Amino acid sequence: MRHRLRAYPDGRTSGVVLRLILGMIKGLFVGLLVGGALVALGFGTPGSGVAYVAAALVAALVATIAGKKLWEKEAFVQVMLKVVAGAFLGPGLMWLVRSFAIVPLPDVASLPGVASLPGMHALYGESLTVGSFAITSLSLVAVVLGGLYDLDNTDSAPARSAPPRRGASSPSRIDPELAALTGLDPAELEEAERASADGASPRKKS
Repeated sequence: MRHRLRAYPDGRTSGVVLRLILGMIKGLFVGLLVGGALVALGFGTPGSGVAYVAAALVAALVATIAGKKLWEKEAFVQVMLKVVAGAFLGPGLMWLVRSFAIVPLPDVASLPGVASLPGMHALYGESLTVGSFAITSLSLVAVVLGGLYDLDNTDSAPARSAPPRRGASSPSRIDPELAALTGLDPAELEEAERASADGASPRKKS
């Protein structure tokens, strides 16, 4: 994952940024989904064990849709490697979020339309932080992993055209007007010129 934006031409930098944003959006979707499920199950402010297991689950789900997808051709091995890496990255990122993302959140259960969601009523009056609330903490973990996985799937360099092979045919060098004056076909003239060039060889000095 050594990608640097400055290493790409201007035309490709926008593509890299777009891929990064799309990966983050994919991660956000997974984080919101799993976080909402935890809240509905009564784990709106999960303990360390539940939070770390949920982070590993989120990392595995993100690995299947960000970067190489599980359903793409010959992508199974790479996806499995991402899942294994996510088993360590997910809980590690969750530890960072729970330790340092201590920004307080408003009483989410009192927000209009939120209290009716499954499990939200149990959070009424609780003081929540970004790191302690299941939805926000898992979303942060998933956003980071989604961006990294999609960015890592970016081609490192544009494909270069192969040099012409020796002896390969070259474009026609016969002027059509000259061919019209001589009354000969341009293809015939070009073939005769190529044959004369191939038949000529330097004489060895005696």
